Amino acid sequence: MKLNWMILALAVSALACAEAEPGPGPASDAGPTGTCGNGIVEDGEQCDDNNTRNRDGCDRLCQDEDDARCGDGVVSGDEECDDGNTIPGDGCDNRCDSEDVADNNDTRETAQIIEGNQVEGVIATPGDVDWYRFDAEEGDWVAAGTSANADDDSTKIDTVITLYDADGNQIAENDDAHPRRNTDSQLLTRLPGAGTYYMQVQEWSSWQNETAEGQRDYTYTLFINVLSTEEIGGGAIYAEEAGNEADSAVPLEDGKSMILGGFDNETDVDVFSFSVADAEKVHFNAQIMPTGTDGYGSTATGSRMWVTNSDGDVVARITHAGKTDEVGPGGLAIGDYLLWIARGDGGAGSNDFYALKFGLVGDNPLEISEDNATLETAQQLAPNVQADSTRYFILANMGVDDVDYFSFELADGLAVSVACGSASGGSGVLGLRAELRNASDEVVGGQDEGDEGIFIAQIDGQTAGTYYLRLSSTGQSEEVTGTWARCGVHTGPMRRR
Repeated sequence: MKLNWMILALAVSALACAEAEPGPGPASDAGPTGTCGNGIVEDGEQCDDNNTRNRDGCDRLCQDEDDARCGDGVVSGDEECDDGNTIPGDGCDNRCDSEDVADNNDTRETAQIIEGNQVEGVIATPGDVDWYRFDAEEGDWVAAGTSANADDDSTKIDTVITLYDADGNQIAENDDAHPRRNTDSQLLTRLPGAGTYYMQVQEWSSWQNETAEGQRDYTYTLFINVLSTEEIGGGAIYAEEAGNEADSAVPLEDGKSMILGGFDNETDVDVFSFSVADAEKVHFNAQIMPTGTDGYGSTATGSRMWVTNSDGDVVARITHAGKTDEVGPGGLAIGDYLLWIARGDGGAGSNDFYALKFGLVGDNPLEISEDNATLETAQQLAPNVQADSTRYFILANMGVDDVDYFSFELADGLAVSVACGSASGGSGVLGLRAELRNASDEVVGGQDEGDEGIFIAQIDGQTAGTYYLRLSSTGQSEEVTGTWARCGVHTGPMRRR
């Protein structure tokens, strides 16, 4: 999915990142490296025709292309064809590449049989789609995905994969893996029946009904691994049914990062145990993969998750069914814990399962004092400088009717964004509000926490100086003891969406 880079960086960093052990994210979020394509000829450019396409007289690096023009009817330069236009679908595409590159798997009826567990493919022309098929048994788990664009390069392919049954019914779909690392796709699903299944691969632009993209170097590798429950192995734990109580908990083993499980009945509860033994790894995070046919295919919607300590106290719990469905208690004390997973209140479905990713990692720097309730006593945040941007992180402790101030520096001409999560990740904090304030304690931007957390996006036009993140809360849950609020502040150049 071709998202705004800052939204991605903050969503990942603020909610699951620590300087010592950052959470998953793109290899680089520095954004565009130049201004080619803005219509203005600048230093180092010979031309700028307001795009970054080749073969239109001004190439993607804003260098002259002599007299070669795709669509002038003359095959020249590195053109494979030129039919006098730049209309794709007529044998010669809008880049003057020949469209005679048929892979003969453009429909479900002509789907290519997958032999082994991987296949190479290419979206060679704009609008191209590729189909593959495989056979499996009811209850088999399928781990599928693409390897195509590990560096999150906007000039390369952005895959979307969709799984269908033998009758053409959509079973599951994925654009980018969760949590997002790049534009490669991933599915973890349990098949509802025995038979033939079909996987479609397409480019994101076609999926979104935008101007279709496709070219010879839009190559990918598709992986499809069909596993029985006895063969899960690897980095996954299969939730074998052993009971609904603490004494039947399945240990979350070191080296594992995924749980694959199912709900046997409407009252089924799966229980897992883990321990915090390292003071540097006190942030436990568990995220259920998206459900439904536009997610990973589970019919179990609104699954509930909570974490308890050895005394039975609920330190974190989520009960909403948002996009993230993530429980992430921070600042955990050394000791033993249980993770509980239960079906939502919607009743039993035809294929109720869950795929969950978990980890125990470092956390944001702790709030060092509760004596920071005013602008004058604000805690100064430590800068994390990365290329042309600077980030600041904090794990705040929010009491009832608490107010906390944190300060950071903003350089001239930079935009600032804020992302926070508390109750949205299972904390017991109620009524969290985040506000960006200037040196006069005036509100520049603010937001109350919702199911998806807080995100104050790209505020620009501010003068350089010291700014403040003000956090406030209204109460504490009677049932959840967690009091954390995890926030990230990002300052950097304003980016186009």
